[in-house]
Formats: sequence, structure tokens, C-alpha cells
Amino acid sequence: MLYLNSFGLSMQRIGDYDSRTELSRFSKASSLDFDYRSQSVFVADANKREIISHTIDFTSKTTRGKARSLATKIAANSLAFDWVHKNLYWTDLQQKQIAVINVVSGMRKSFNNTAFNELQCVTVDPRDGQRLLYATDNGESAKIVRMGLDGSNERNLITAGLQSPTGITIGRPKGLLVQEKKPEKDVGFEICRKRLQSSYFLKFCPLFSH
Repeated sequence: MLYLNSFGLSMQRIGDYDSRTELSRFSKASSLDFDYRSQSVFVADANKREIISHTIDFTSKTTRGKARSLATKIAANSLAFDWVHKNLYWTDLQQKQIAVINVVSGMRKSFNNTAFNELQCVTVDPRDGQRLLYATDNGESAKIVRMGLDGSNERNLITAGLQSPTGITIGRPKGLLVQEKKPEKDVGFEICRKRLQSSYFLKFCPLFSH
């Protein structure tokens, strides 16, 4: 398991705290994602306003080679890696937009989305037949927005029953796992919730009805 605290990247066998190993230090790490095929981890550093890539050696529990800087002068809040096309997406809170970089070619693009008031988090489903991006809006009218991986065909997917969504990922069976503050009332698309801490819940939102 790879995880972040405020100042570093660590790995640990699940259920074995004594196996914890610190891999790298950061000024203020805010988000990460991982590419299983290349064994690369991507980390956003909020203080340095930078996204960095490390290659992990899980046998020796170390990083291999030097860290690679992928993007600078950004306010990345959330990362999502497209393992099919080798694209890394992030939400830029300062620019209020979603951006993407190809980690092989270095080509970079930003989406001029109009649907967001307070853009927060992003996740992607790059599989054939999907090729979709989902993002959360933590504004006064919280919502989840769906679009193509190129930023096209933007539409509001879920606009009711959300309260301050702060995290999102793809769940199975096909659906979204959304971290949010305790909802005021149940809604039709909610199947289950799991308490994360006193004021946050994990909600599963199926996509087949949307």
C-alpha cells in the first residue's frame, strides 16, 4: 500500500504497521496516483506547486533514480492517471480548470470547462467503451460532472443528494465512490454508506441509471 501524509510518501503492508517505510519527502503532499505497469507514483506537492513522478522498487522498498518533474506552477488538488493512454489529469484549484499531461511525450492541455463553481476532484475510466472523466463540484449546488477524456460532451451527471463532495473514484460494480460530508437526507441513487470519520461518509452511486 502506498499512502501520503502531509510531508511524505510511504509504503506499508496492509495490517502490518511495523512494515512502514518512508520513500520520499515532500513540502506538502496533497494527492497521488499510481501506474501499475511502470511502477510509477505521481504526487502533487501543494507548497512547491508541482507534480512529481517517482519509480518505486517494491523489492528493496526504495525509489529508483531521480524524481521527475511533470508540471510546475500549478495548484493541483486531485490526480487521476489514465493507464491506457498514459495521461495524467489533475484539478487546478487556482485556475479552476482540469488539466492533463501525457507522461511520455510531455504534451499538456487544459480544459476550459464552464460547469464548475468550486472544482475539487477528478477520476477517469479510460477503458474501451467508456473513456470518461468524472469530476466533483463542491460549490453551493454540489454536483458530479461527466465528460470525455478530451474534455468534450460535458454534462451534469448527479445534481441532487450531495453535500460537499471531497473525493471520487470508480467503484465496482460500475459506479462512483464519493467521499462527502454527512448528507442531510437519503436519495434514490444512494445504495450504501460507510462512515470514514465523524463528519465524512463514503457513498456508492451507480452509473447504470445515468
